[in-house]
Amino acid sequence: MEFKEVIGKRRSIRYYLPDKPVEMEKIQIMLEASRLAPCASNLNVLRAVVVERDNAPKRLIDSIAEFNSTHILQAPVLICWYVDMQAWKDRAERMKELIDIGALEPTHGWSHEYIDNVYMKTRRKDPEIINYIEGGMGIAFGMLAAVDQGLGTCLNTCESEEARKALGLPETATVLWIMSVGYYAEPPETERQRPRRPFEELFSLISYGTPFKRDERVVEELRKAKMIQL
Repeated sequence: MEFKEVIGKRRSIRYYLPDKPVEMEKIQIMLEASRLAPCASNLNVLRAVVVERDNAPKRLIDSIAEFNSTHILQAPVLICWYVDMQAWKDRAERMKELIDIGALEPTHGWSHEYIDNVYMKTRRKDPEIINYIEGGMGIAFGMLAAVDQGLGTCLNTCESEEARKALGLPETATVLWIMSVGYYAEPPETERQRPRRPFEELFSLISYGTPFKRDERVVEELRKAKMIQL
């Protein structure tokens, strides 16, 4: 499937074939994609626990919002995505690894000494905010890999602390989402692309309040590529 079509076909799926198992090879491909997502300082703060529905702890199922319970019980696999603050302990070492493989060049000022004396002493944004942003990017990569393989997914909110305890995660972990994964109960084409706010309401050019003018020729090209389906 072409990349633009993968984006266009992605939906939040709430109707699965409960008796059709999801191959672990396909789950691995989703996780492989998530692992390759952008991450500050090469930390890979995003982690996951894969749980087959029939082996899911009751405490985990109970932690999921009630309005999601019906399709959660249909989905053969749950991926419990979480971020772990422990990853930040290795920040200097992970950055130095990028220097060692040539991703950060000495010609641009990078060195092990620069990491220790400048990079590590520079004030960063709140690490928790970075965790949430990078968690979202990694989850999105995995989600698109699922669509590419003919799978449906949906992100489900949960009581994070209850889910953490149900999974036996360390106290440094925060559960972000529980993703249901399975095969569509209905053909994907019956699930219409969701309406979104107008393009020019969302995006500005140069300054706030100056809309980024939408080029209808681009829109038509994206319709042909099956990215825009409305």
